[in-house]
Amino acid sequence: QQPGVPMVTKLKSIFPNPFNPNVNLSYSLADDALVSVKIYNHRGQLVRTLNEGTKPSGHHSTAWDGKDDNGNIVATGIYLFRMQAGEKVFNGKAVLMK
Repeated sequence: QQPGVPMVTKLKSIFPNPFNPNVNLSYSLADDALVSVKIYNHRGQLVRTLNEGTKPSGHHSTAWDGKDDNGNIVATGIYLFRMQAGEKVFNGKAVLMK
């Protein structure tokens, strides 16, 4: 085991929370994994997909600019983040305040 390589795959943090307009998602991977993050509004509608591709084991982060897949700025509210890393799924939420 190398120092600094995580033993578990998890969504570590979503910050800042609340955010405007950018939010960062920090995660760790125990093994190489195909990673995607889907962002949903409070009605459960998919607003953005961040395809991270295959990432090596270790610590990673990605950012969301508060825009939907069409490049439109989304409304103030609660957003749900669903990160899939290989077969594992993790959920988190953050509040966009304007």
